[in-house]
Amino acid sequence: FVTKKGLDRLFALGLVTYMDKLAYENNIYIRTENIELNETEDHEYMYAVRLKFMKDTVETEGECTGIVGMAQDESGSYKVNFIKKTDSKAINEMLEKINN
Repeated sequence: FVTKKGLDRLFALGLVTYMDKLAYENNIYIRTENIELNETEDHEYMYAVRLKFMKDTVETEGECTGIVGMAQDESGSYKVNFIKKTDSKAINEMLEKINN
């Protein structure tokens, strides 16, 4: 949780994604309902994320899929090194629904 001033600073520093900034500026709230990961290769996973988009009194749900890659650092910890969406159709449809 952050204050509005703190959130504005996160945006200014580029520590929050462009899509997060758009959602915030347009009063769109996004809730993650479910995340599934399935390893496909060493340190690479297919993901499916069930999302709920909310704006004013309109709600819509959909699933976003893609691939997430992990890399091991010097200390042996794994960190995300890339996230790639494989299908943006559900997100685009949800945005269209809550903005109309």
